[in-house]
Amino acid sequence: MSMKFPQNKSLLFTAAACAALTACGGGGSSSTSEPTAAPAAATFADCFVITPGVIYTTTGDLKEKIVGVKESFEGAERTGIAVAPVATGVRDAVAFWSPEADGIHFWGQVNYNNADHSASSKDVSQGNVLPLTMQVGQSVTLDYTETSTFFNDGTTSTQPLKATVTFEGFETVTFGGKTFDNACRIKTVDPTHPQDGVSTDWYAKGFGLIHSHQLDGAGNVAFDMALDTIIAQP
Repeated sequence: MSMKFPQNKSLLFTAAACAALTACGGGGSSSTSEPTAAPAAATFADCFVITPGVIYTTTGDLKEKIVGVKESFEGAERTGIAVAPVATGVRDAVAFWSPEADGIHFWGQVNYNNADHSASSKDVSQGNVLPLTMQVGQSVTLDYTETSTFFNDGTTSTQPLKATVTFEGFETVTFGGKTFDNACRIKTVDPTHPQDGVSTDWYAKGFGLIHSHQLDGAGNVAFDMALDTIIAQP
């Protein structure tokens, strides 16, 4: 259930992960409240809906342009986010996830690391699925696999992965001049690698991942990224 951005920063839901609003500038400052019980109109699954065409940039340890997309991945049209450096606009990766009838699927991602910016590999997840109706305070431990295929030489490798995910609650947060009333705050740890520390991520309906904060095993900040400037919202 990890999204590997170019710098190998593991964002919860790739695994991610991405947003936009009508054109406006914005700073990356955020305002958060303590998690609360869900308002009647808010659902856990809402937070993982991505609207194709949303665009924003990020600030912090990852300065990227994020675009909501709908593209073919593993034989079906999937929603996801395309990630590109702000300076070049050339995509580094596209990560795919979506709420489905049987749960929230984190399908995997395509990486574009060749010198000509063509696709170099893809990572396909099996079993990386969260319950559709997680409740505030609920934790689930996922055992899943990720199979990487390297296009340049045709080799593949599969690794088992594990993550314990806790839905900590809905929060009101502000990024890029937009207030998100029912963002989902999610904590993720790998019980097999406690030295990796805790990852906390915020997801918002239509936008995807809007803030990621990761600690190392000693409790120090290892990585922080947030929505900065919103460029477009369909």
